[in-house]
Formats: sequence, structure tokens, C-alpha cells
Amino acid sequence: MVEKEFDECLRQIVQMGYGLVIISHETDKTFTDEGGKQFNKIVPTLDKRANNVLARMCDIIMYTRSVTTEGGAEKVMGFMRGTSRYEAGSRFKYTPDYIELSYDNLVKAIGDALDQQMSEDGADLFTDKRENVHVDTTSSLDFDELMAEFGSIIANIPGSSDSLGETDDGKKFAEYWQPRITQCIEKYLGKGKKIKDATRDQVEAIDLIVSDLKELVKA
Repeated sequence: MVEKEFDECLRQIVQMGYGLVIISHETDKTFTDEGGKQFNKIVPTLDKRANNVLARMCDIIMYTRSVTTEGGAEKVMGFMRGTSRYEAGSRFKYTPDYIELSYDNLVKAIGDALDQQMSEDGADLFTDKRENVHVDTTSSLDFDELMAEFGSIIANIPGSSDSLGETDDGKKFAEYWQPRITQCIEKYLGKGKKIKDATRDQVEAIDLIVSDLKELVKA
């Protein structure tokens, strides 16, 4: 249950159009190969289940550490190709083995890799279209309208007005719809929370609840 919740929460962020960067500490862990020989490898300090969720989501797994150049200067390097000594990797075929760590260098490395892939596969499979979600997405959401829409969706479910559950529709609402509505609300507001507990600061959560309810009643 925890693994499922962890997976769903992270995917919701990605599905909203945000780029997701996850940072973990490292640990030097001992493994045993097929021949029974032990070896050490630097891996993230994550629970196995959490690591499995993140590994399949990430386009790049980068191992970073400080290195000393020949001139004695300290630089932080980001390694994007794994070795037997540390875990790393990239879905982009032509990213370099490592970069000096900075946002600009990472963007350039990915851009260059995509350009090289495009020249190989053809431009039809690529686009320069960009999304910018670093804006106030709540400005277009109206809390009162969303709350009214929530009420309207519930009111249109047969049996919702039968508070005692004495009719067939009322029994179905109590036994089938109510648990699903509660689950939907608690998914975004928290365990034990009701829609009346929502504040105006949670307008995005209400929007997600309304969207889920629309899909629920449509199914």
C-alpha cells in the first residue's frame, strides 16, 4: 500500500507537466555476483521498493561527487553512465559519460544527445515544443465554482438525497458510491478529511477531486 501511494504521488507531479528531480544520499553496499564473488557498489540509500518505483520513472540516474583536477581544483562531476563501482544510467543514447555538474551543462548534454539521435532517426520523431509550468496555476481556478461543481456531481448520483439509505438507490449510494467518494477526497486532502474541511489554499486539490469524480461517475 505504501509503495502504491508513493508511486501515485510522484506520478501526479509528472503528469502535471513538472520536471522531477529526486536527490538521495549514497551508500557503499556489498553485492554477490553469479559466481559467488562479493563486490561493493555505490547505490542510493533507498528502500528497495522505493528504488524500484524511482528507477523506472527517471530518464537519468546521475551519481555526483567531488573530484580533484590535475591542477588541484575541486569540481563536482555528474556521472551518467553506470560502472561496476557505482549506479548510474541514462535513457538518452548519446549523453556523455560525465559532465561538470551544473544545470546548463545538463541541459546542453541532453540537447546534444537529442540532436544526435534526431540526425540518426529523422526529425519527424522530434519536436522543439516546450512547456513552462513555472506559473501560478491556481489563478484560473475558482474555489467556489469547484465546490459548487462538486456538490452538483454528488447531487446527480441517484440516492444521494436518501440520508437513511432506505431506497434501493439510497442503499447503493451508501454502499457503493460513498466509499469511493470518500476515497477520492482523502486521496488529495488526507485521511479522515471531508470536502467541507478544504480551504481556499487547496483549490488545486479540489480541482483534482472534481476531475476524479467526473471520471468516476462516467465509468
